[in-house]
Amino acid sequence: MLPQVDQHWHNFGCDMCGVFPIVGPKYRSSIKDNYDLCKRCKEGEERGRSNVWPAGKIQKFSDLLRK
Repeated sequence: MLPQVDQHWHNFGCDMCGVFPIVGPKYRSSIKDNYDLCKRCKEGEERGRSNVWPAGKIQKFSDLLRK
């Protein structure tokens, strides 16, 4: 069995913390164009560290592709 390798989003950086490229899950805003978050910042949003987005307005990019 091969080890799991994190996805590298070579052309995407996190618009909250500035990490570039995003490694692992990438989250995209459903209400603001061209706004992406890394997993760490998304989890901070969920814990209420920031009130930038209403609940549910940032979605995992891979989930958006399935729609």
